[in-house]
Amino acid sequence: MTRLANENAIVMVDDNDGDLFLAETCYRRSSLHAPWLAFASGRDFIAYMSGVKLGQHPMPALVLLDINMPEMSGIEVLEHLRQDAAFDELPIVCMLTSSSDPRDRAQAQRLGARDFFTKPSTTAEYVALFDSFAPGEPAPLV
Repeated sequence: MTRLANENAIVMVDDNDGDLFLAETCYRRSSLHAPWLAFASGRDFIAYMSGVKLGQHPMPALVLLDINMPEMSGIEVLEHLRQDAAFDELPIVCMLTSSSDPRDRAQAQRLGARDFFTKPSTTAEYVALFDSFAPGEPAPLV
């Protein structure tokens, strides 16, 4: 299980506004207290990461990346990041998706995703997921 190593921002990249809202609401209820950043597209997140590379922003502590997005999928975002040595040490990349296709998991892991989760469907599951990233003892997933 992936654990946070610092208090840098938690980032979520998802094209679904409802999912972003639910995730942020649940994040605020979790035991994590790092800043929360949300991006509605892979391209917006890549632009932000260009600023990270230039020293304008700190490296995120955790990236929650949806696979199924229009224009630029989560897999394409991950491929783009892995082509740049500046992001070789991106601390944590987690793939969040509604897909349970094992090929998605295999491709994400091959590209360096540290963990892979199916999107939680309830508030309690989301809070438990966020709590599981906290340093210390693992929280049970609901």
